[in-house]
Amino acid sequence: MKPPKTLYDIQEWFGNSISQPLTEDQKLSNTQTIEESPRFIKPSPTLKPHERIEIYSQQYWWRILKIMRDHYPTLASLFGTFHFNEQLAVPYLKDCPPDTWNINLLGASFPKWLETNYNESDKALIINAANMDWAYVFSFLAKNYAYESVGLSEKLVLRPGHFLFEWPYDLFNFRKAVTKEEPDYWLENEFPELNKKGPFYLSLYRNQDNNLVWVELKEAEFKLLQEFKKPLSLNELCDILESSPYKQDAEKHLAGWIQKWTLKLLIIPEKKL
Repeated sequence: MKPPKTLYDIQEWFGNSISQPLTEDQKLSNTQTIEESPRFIKPSPTLKPHERIEIYSQQYWWRILKIMRDHYPTLASLFGTFHFNEQLAVPYLKDCPPDTWNINLLGASFPKWLETNYNESDKALIINAANMDWAYVFSFLAKNYAYESVGLSEKLVLRPGHFLFEWPYDLFNFRKAVTKEEPDYWLENEFPELNKKGPFYLSLYRNQDNNLVWVELKEAEFKLLQEFKKPLSLNELCDILESSPYKQDAEKHLAGWIQKWTLKLLIIPEKKL
């Protein structure tokens, strides 16, 4: 058997080999890797060539699956460790292998992948839970912003890392309850009650103490904050309110809302992006 020609050949083979999903009993699944391994790896006194590469493959998969469960704890709790790995994480990582060294970004496209590939009857709940879990990760990593004041005609947008959710159920309190236990705890125990007396209007962001917080908003405040998904000035917001169903609430509360939004940096000048 001919040895590899270059270092690149070795690196390419190594990367392709360890990124193939493992079997259910955590062994190499790719027969080609097993057959080719003597070309790239010498045996040790105790291990055959394919057994040596198998150790690296196991460490790769155990590591990235653990990160996926850490990033998506609500989904891991809903499915349990084994089914989360086998039904969701492994197929996703096979379709969308990591393309960055930054493990904090692992699973960034998972919610979008689920929209296409998950088609069970609870799809809406699963997608919402995935978007919520990823919002926690992204909000924690988001860039810090600061500004002193804004003019009435200055364009403002939602701060990156500030998320708004409208759901028929209270997923945030459900997440708080299920993540108090390890995912497999819920395989043999009743899930906490999911409050379905919505709609719920919710805001998630990282505060100035670098803590992730979520708050429930009144419908009017929520809907007006949503306007800042696109660049919008305060003058333009006032124009929108002239024909808005939330005009009456805004007349009472808008000044306080704007003060809160700006002090907490929930909206920022577009030029800061």
